[in-house]
Amino acid sequence: MTSFVLAAPCSVCLSAIFLTDEDRSERKMSAAVGDLNGMTPMKGAQQTAAATQPPQTYGKISLQLTNCLLPEEKLSPTPSEVDGLDKEVEIDLRIIGCELIQTAGMLLKLPQVAMATAQVLFQRFYYSKSFVRHPMEIFAMGCLCLASKIEEAPRRVRDVINVFSHIKQVDSGKWPLN
Repeated sequence: MTSFVLAAPCSVCLSAIFLTDEDRSERKMSAAVGDLNGMTPMKGAQQTAAATQPPQTYGKISLQLTNCLLPEEKLSPTPSEVDGLDKEVEIDLRIIGCELIQTAGMLLKLPQVAMATAQVLFQRFYYSKSFVRHPMEIFAMGCLCLASKIEEAPRRVRDVINVFSHIKQVDSGKWPLN
């Protein structure tokens, strides 16, 4: 039986590894517990050898953690850098956008999967379009609305707009109204 494992720490490099149950049982290791089901943890040279093994192929497809959805040429320079935006400012805008999506998602009581999907959509959008030409808040809203529908936890567009408006009011110090 084949199962699917998704590597999710990097929103740009989303790739997967397919493992059979036999592979999974071979790769199990216990670092602190010791021997688990007759298996012992890997030590120094064994870990290095395991890390340098060539990727497994399935037919004509080679799946590994280094298979990125975006080629290196597209990642640098980004469209924002081409438009003259500083790299650090772009990184800050990406972080702020993801935090905005996370905050709005929590207020909308969306599942974490929907918020993560919105953040991936947001990141991928700004690798093809510029922060200079496309307002971050508007596209964060759109990404969250689309992700809620993709992950089958739909929210009304009106609710999404109201939540983003509320967040903007709180951040600007206009809430609560005195």
